[in-house]
Amino acid sequence: GASIDSIDSPDRMIFDLDPAPDVPVEALKLAAQDLRKRLKKRGLESLLKCTGGKGLHVTVPLSGKNSWPEVKDFAAGVAAEMVEAAPEAYIATMSKAKREGKIFIDYFRNDYTATAIADFAVRARPGAPVALPIEWRELNGLEPPSQFTMKDVLLRMKRTQPATLQGQALEPSGAAPAGGLLPARLLPLPRPPAPLHPGHTGAPVAALMPQCARDCARG
Repeated sequence: GASIDSIDSPDRMIFDLDPAPDVPVEALKLAAQDLRKRLKKRGLESLLKCTGGKGLHVTVPLSGKNSWPEVKDFAAGVAAEMVEAAPEAYIATMSKAKREGKIFIDYFRNDYTATAIADFAVRARPGAPVALPIEWRELNGLEPPSQFTMKDVLLRMKRTQPATLQGQALEPSGAAPAGGLLPARLLPLPRPPAPLHPGHTGAPVAALMPQCARDCARG
């Protein structure tokens, strides 16, 4: 989350979307789209990465003007908003016992002592999958996030370079800057919270996917 010459100033905010084993990949892709939309509403653009495991990283490049606590608080607010909107689909606590059928929105990567898998890192797993940055337009056709090997990566690198974004700043105070961005922890939630899936009745994640797909398509 920070360069070695500026370790006290995070230059990215990372959301690790970590699905339980019983969550289908289609639900994971919809969660990434949902998170991207919520970040855009705050004026923040994001990048997407397959982790080489079962999850996805959504990363916001930062300008290095915010402290670690500010970045973590901001990410925690976004995660809490998603859980509030769809508690049957998302969880934002580390307890593995409560993750069945849900996607863990891991914002804890945004900590001074935390780590996250690097771009193009080879994972010590069967098939040696690679953590690969991909374009958002590739998300719909994505198979398991562990699908890419070194051979795939080398072929891709010959054709295209990973997308980059300019660093963005989070506003740590309660006053909205010119762009209208407020820190997530200070943004009021709807009362009652507007559900991510209209007609939410506690159905499992797989049953919620068709409605969520329509919601994301409209957005």
